[in-house]
Amino acid sequence: MAEDALAGAPIVDADGHVVEPPWIWPEYIEPEYRDHVGTCVQLSDGHDWVIRAPNAHAGDTSQPRTGTTMIRTPAAATIAGRTWDDHWQIPFRQGNPGAWDPHARLKDMDNDGIDVAILYPTTMLGYVADPGFAAARCRAYNNWLADYVKAAPQRLHGIAAVPLQDVHASVIELRRAVTELDFKGVFIRPNPYIGNRRFDDPAYDAFWAECQALGVPVGLHVFLDPDMPGACRDLNIKDFGDIYFTQAVSNPIDLMCCVSWFCAAGILDRFPDLQVIFLEGGGGWIWTWLERLDHHSQIWGSQVPWQKMLPSERFVNNCYISFDADEKMLCPTVEVLGSERVIWASDYPHPDAKLPGVVDELRENIAKLPPDAQRNVAGANAMRLYNLS
Repeated sequence: MAEDALAGAPIVDADGHVVEPPWIWPEYIEPEYRDHVGTCVQLSDGHDWVIRAPNAHAGDTSQPRTGTTMIRTPAAATIAGRTWDDHWQIPFRQGNPGAWDPHARLKDMDNDGIDVAILYPTTMLGYVADPGFAAARCRAYNNWLADYVKAAPQRLHGIAAVPLQDVHASVIELRRAVTELDFKGVFIRPNPYIGNRRFDDPAYDAFWAECQALGVPVGLHVFLDPDMPGACRDLNIKDFGDIYFTQAVSNPIDLMCCVSWFCAAGILDRFPDLQVIFLEGGGGWIWTWLERLDHHSQIWGSQVPWQKMLPSERFVNNCYISFDADEKMLCPTVEVLGSERVIWASDYPHPDAKLPGVVDELRENIAKLPPDAQRNVAGANAMRLYNLS
């Protein structure tokens, strides 16, 4: 019998999700913002309904749609292992409870063989334009997530939400989340937060500097809404009107742009110790994109005089790319990029997550790699990236 390369090695889900239940906001939001969030009630039909807040802000995805007084909260984001068409509108609490209950999540992790989960949000991926309310939502979410991970602080680790449209407020909240809540990183959308300014604009530099100083990675996590500048809005992908295209097309395009800003446009030349993660846009495109950027650096290098190394070298020095467990390009990417910068993610409990069976799928997919590469991809890289070892 062949030796199990992963025996005793940690299996780390580098991008799992919580789904913020609608009933947490009145409890966790600061008193001065309680009239900005809805009230959740559960009716006799088993559905949770959110009553629209009097001062609800447009763009807040936890709020009812404009023009409604109440909205039913479905389980759409929590139905891993079930068919989308048949289940996305079932009552919220009939979804996978691990989305909001850490004890239920730990059982699912045990059943699948996941040792550690890194936790990103769901509704908090949505953009809220008002900086004050955005900052209050981030504080409330981070406090709720800190309570969630207390169930198993060695196995569940939080990633901070920050209101990057206010860079100073983001620095303050990031520092609190890392030093007081023991969060292991911070997420942002791969989209401009300040007007249409790209991330290489100096307006964001104080935030990158703080991430670098704290030694925590920045997770660039995509979202399917046209609520910010980016591919979904600006390329009119939103006009398709369905998740199929807004996710399949928008997600990798936004990440490709960010690889360019960080690895070629000077961000990582200014902040050479910053670690960056590209999440939930697939991974099979990364090497060809880096190869293209390298080619342009070699031919038109005079136009990027700040580059201290080729974009592919910068990526290998500073960045990580996340793959789904079953992506066929995972192993070929390891062969050309090296195994030290590749991680995997379950996307639990979102609809495209496989439950159960994702770890078995990962094991089968990476079995052809050398043992040390298998261990890197399965968990060692994520342990190092998130400073867990």
